Amino acid sequence: MKHLHILSLAAAMLLSIGAAVAQTTETFDFSQTTIDDDGNTVSVYGLTIFSGSSSSYETSVTTIVNPLDSYITIEASGTYRLWLSSSTYTLRVYKGSSLTFTAADGYVITGIEFKGTSVSYLDGADSGKISSGTWSGEAQSVVISHTGSSGNAQLTSIVVTYAVPSSVSTPVISLATGLYTEAQTVSITADEGATIYYSLNDGEYTQYTEALTISETTTLSAYAVLNDTQSNTASATYTFPIDVENIGAFLAANSATSTTLYHITGAVTVTYQKSSRLYVTDETGSLLIYGSTSTTYTNGQTLTGVIGSYTLYNNVPELIPSDFGTVGESGATVEPTAMTTMPTEDNISEYVSISGVTFDAESFSCNMLLGSESIVAYNQFNGSFTIDTSTTYDVVGIVGYYYALQFYPITITATTNTAISDIDATTTDKVYRSAGSLKVEAAEGALIEVYDLTGCKVAQLTATQAVTTIDGLTPGQLLIVSIDGRARKIAL
Repeated sequence: MKHLHILSLAAAMLLSIGAAVAQTTETFDFSQTTIDDDGNTVSVYGLTIFSGSSSSYETSVTTIVNPLDSYITIEASGTYRLWLSSSTYTLRVYKGSSLTFTAADGYVITGIEFKGTSVSYLDGADSGKISSGTWSGEAQSVVISHTGSSGNAQLTSIVVTYAVPSSVSTPVISLATGLYTEAQTVSITADEGATIYYSLNDGEYTQYTEALTISETTTLSAYAVLNDTQSNTASATYTFPIDVENIGAFLAANSATSTTLYHITGAVTVTYQKSSRLYVTDETGSLLIYGSTSTTYTNGQTLTGVIGSYTLYNNVPELIPSDFGTVGESGATVEPTAMTTMPTEDNISEYVSISGVTFDAESFSCNMLLGSESIVAYNQFNGSFTIDTSTTYDVVGIVGYYYALQFYPITITATTNTAISDIDATTTDKVYRSAGSLKVEAAEGALIEVYDLTGCKVAQLTATQAVTTIDGLTPGQLLIVSIDGRARKIAL
């Protein structure tokens, strides 16, 4: 861990209304530099100064401290750097990074103001409220984070306001800040003989007489008064997400990126996971849950009670998780949805299989072809694949989008050239053409496989109704249709 020095401490003493609790401010000014023993300009914080075309960042957690009588420290972690451009120094904080502010024992942070540009990228706080680069609340320690999927905050300075200790103990709120899905009972205690006052969502303070029931997103603040002396203020924020029944309802409730939290009350089933990308499905749709997790999920596992916010990233709806929910027992393996045509935007984040495709290059990214249709194949999951342009393949993967519709392969296997020598003329299954499509009458659940005369499989799917329609086949072909191993031939 790197320990850094800060230059200035501004002391502006303010008196809380009706209270004997003084506040002061401390400024962290990132434009401050000095000259080291070798004559080089260096940051007073000890941060490396990056500029020009540099693509490097700080590589360790950094603690910023004041060499004077400082009561505040800032710990920076994640991806950040001190950037010099046009004689201006800014602390740049990128996605997934955080700044942890900690006051000395007995002191309470009451406000943080971020100055610079794009400060609204710092949009996450583990307590209190943050909006447009200003945090308000009361905490001995608070974590401010960049929760978005892109962009960076460019900070010229940070001003921290904190309260000087009071001789009256700070009240104790029984329930900690957190995420809750059911109503909670909260009590407040203080020094014997003290009168407690509380506020909800920065409203007027009211004398506390009995436990509170809280069932919606609320910030609770409380202080105590004893012998005309007021304590520091305790604060806790309780977040209650909006309940939605399933993936379809979550998607229907959102159309643009939002910090509003949603609670999917129904179970979703895992189809595939790779690193921070977790794909899930239910009977109403499919969804990408995008966020770091130390848990490895497997196909067929269920998650109940997933909580998160909605982000629309390059046309892909994502749930940014606050809680991955409760993991159920692994159920039946989720089979990919068999497609006989190329996916559309309606299939984004779906787990699918496509038979009989070819590629127009021997490395990714390239076009994946099915008849006259094509889609960009991108190796999103870093699989180890060998492909060539003369072989027909069966693929399984996820439908994605990045400036255009894409296919992210999970498996790629050469299409098996299965010879079918016997045509069963006695079967009651019916195979016929209608309006340019292949129609198959077979029992629900029957495996339908379609081959050309070279033995190459061109389609595969499971019958889900009395008549199954197969589109996307080339007119004029002579085809062999296998239904649970029973074969019929037809000229399309």
